[in-house]
Amino acid sequence: MELVRRLMPLTLLILSCLAELTMAEAEGNASCTVSLGGANMAETHKAMILQLNPSENCTWTIERPENKSIRIIFSYVQLDPDGSCESENIKVFDGTSSNGPLLGQVCSKNDYVPVFESSSSTLTFQIVTDSARIQRTVFVFYYFFSPNISIPNCGGYLDTLEGSFTSPNYPKPHPELAYCVWHIQVEKDYKIKLNFKEIFLEIDKQCKFDFLAIYDGPSTNSGLIGQVCGRVTPTFESSSNSLTVVLSTDYANSYRGFSASYTSIYAENINTTSLTCSS
Repeated sequence: MELVRRLMPLTLLILSCLAELTMAEAEGNASCTVSLGGANMAETHKAMILQLNPSENCTWTIERPENKSIRIIFSYVQLDPDGSCESENIKVFDGTSSNGPLLGQVCSKNDYVPVFESSSSTLTFQIVTDSARIQRTVFVFYYFFSPNISIPNCGGYLDTLEGSFTSPNYPKPHPELAYCVWHIQVEKDYKIKLNFKEIFLEIDKQCKFDFLAIYDGPSTNSGLIGQVCGRVTPTFESSSNSLTVVLSTDYANSYRGFSASYTSIYAENINTTSLTCSS
């Protein structure tokens, strides 16, 4: 009995130390600050699937010592659908920390595929989650590119009543690491009917890797009509006289790409958009 009494304080001390150690580990994991450059400086692109816990505050910095910019694409974002943009969001900053200029914010209320570009070779993004105990998944893909080097036939402006366009190199495999934007605008009082004769992109249920994004208006902030991939032949119709089409590809599994055509549909009393092109 006397031996038990003498061992009791030692047992309590050990339990107390273990509790402090566990708490310290939990606090360390909560910060989850990671550099994506790190030791592997030869890495020019990276794809990540982030599984996030409640009450996270995580920051990643992408850095590479060369004269290139970074394009980061959040092609699949599953956050708290009931959470506010203030309590749960992704923020992207231009520079080495969250003190740099804010490039933009993503939350569950956004109606577009978020894409951001840095002004130099460093970019930081931060993810904050609320306390709701639900599954959260974010697919992030980034790569370095030279802003002054463009891919032929990658995007453009189309302003005739009808026309057609294809992915670069079609029907040969599309280029890797391509981000092409086509802006279509027709005359006032017309809508646009977009028909894809062929889409042959990497097959993925959530279209995380290679995809086409179609927006109902003059820019990628106009409202997403659809995000498609694989082998499909969909048709889309705008609510105004403008439409935006984006092709985004990663570094693997290049296929034929796509072939599309559009026509104009006369419709009185529709919303019209004025699009100005500049350098």
